Amino acid sequence: MTKRVNILVESPGLFTSIQDLGRKGFRNWGIPQSGAMDPLAMQMANSLVENPVEAPLLEMTIKGGRFRFMESTYVACCGATMPIAINDKTVSPNGTLKIEANDVLSFGYAKAGSRTYLAIKGLPNIEPVLNSYSTHTLSQMGGFKGRNLEKGDVLEWISEEGDQRIKHIPQKYLPNLSPTQDFEKHEVEI
Repeated sequence: MTKRVNILVESPGLFTSIQDLGRKGFRNWGIPQSGAMDPLAMQMANSLVENPVEAPLLEMTIKGGRFRFMESTYVACCGATMPIAINDKTVSPNGTLKIEANDVLSFGYAKAGSRTYLAIKGLPNIEPVLNSYSTHTLSQMGGFKGRNLEKGDVLEWISEEGDQRIKHIPQKYLPNLSPTQDFEKHEVEI
């Protein structure tokens, strides 16, 4: 049975877009590949929610967003070290997280690294462009309306209902990330 999950973007963060592994084979026509900047973190997040490793997800850069889930689902966050909370209660990255209907998932500024990936069980209800869901903002191609996410956007993710195992990635398999600039000292309203 198909399940639909609607996600309200309460705050998009600094630069949040839908990405996958990119559109390959079109550069000779002037079409950029796009895609996730950290494919390993992207693939790890997808594997935690039992998506295909190349499935589209949300890529957040330097400052993460705030998302209200209208229905229950499973998510996973991998990549840069960003504070993560469900309903303002801190949770750990690199593991499967259960989201209940009306929960708010929020992210802070990156402490190490710069991009965090939010995998949501299933696929976004958008059409791929040239075999990819990746957003390329300059050409306004792919992703959600060809742009970064904005406050008030509503995303729809579609998955098959079924059991989900809760998994974690052991620390020994995670990369050591360099600390980033302290962006919180220069916080701006987004």
